[in-house]
Amino acid sequence: MDTPILKSIAKKLFDLFFIDDQKYGKQIEDGTYQFRREKITQVNIERMIEKGESLLTYQEFHVLDNANIKWICIDLDIPKEKFSETENNEENLKPLKSVAEKVCKFLRSINIPYLCEFSGRRGFHIWIFFEEYILKQEGYNLITYILNNVNFPAGVKADKFPATGTVSRNSKGVGKGVKLPLSLHKKSNFISYFIDDCQVLKSIEWIKEPNSTF
Repeated sequence: MDTPILKSIAKKLFDLFFIDDQKYGKQIEDGTYQFRREKITQVNIERMIEKGESLLTYQEFHVLDNANIKWICIDLDIPKEKFSETENNEENLKPLKSVAEKVCKFLRSINIPYLCEFSGRRGFHIWIFFEEYILKQEGYNLITYILNNVNFPAGVKADKFPATGTVSRNSKGVGKGVKLPLSLHKKSNFISYFIDDCQVLKSIEWIKEPNSTF
């Protein structure tokens, strides 16, 4: 990938997705993620894209007994058994695509901007960002409101980030982690990437490395 473009993309990902630059997760060889309490920078993200790595961004920044967040994420998924390990079946994604379109349509109806991401294998992430930090409880209330206004068919599930509105004093103080967009997952070996809009998503591409079109 062209270096100026790579740097620009990495900076945008860093600015949007990281609320605490002292904590992140990195995928290791067995496919699990290792929590790292160390500084994350734009350079780490450039290396991730270049070398085909996968990073986690954590959601919360704790101040005293409060947890602040700068984004919420709806993770739409279908059961693993719907996909074989060797074949990607677009037909099985149809119910999931339909739900993703409904979520996006509802967000447009209430004038909430969002980003929609194909997770690279069998799911969609729908992200909403805030201009200022908000409390975790406020983010949880919003994500619950959104999902209560969308009908889900059987076989489609939605994971919420944040999953609750409460703050755990016994946690690591980072909240749940979500795979950073443009990561390449070691198990699926496919890249997650943004799409323009759920409504115009006519077909799914499973991408293994960045190219000019990508």
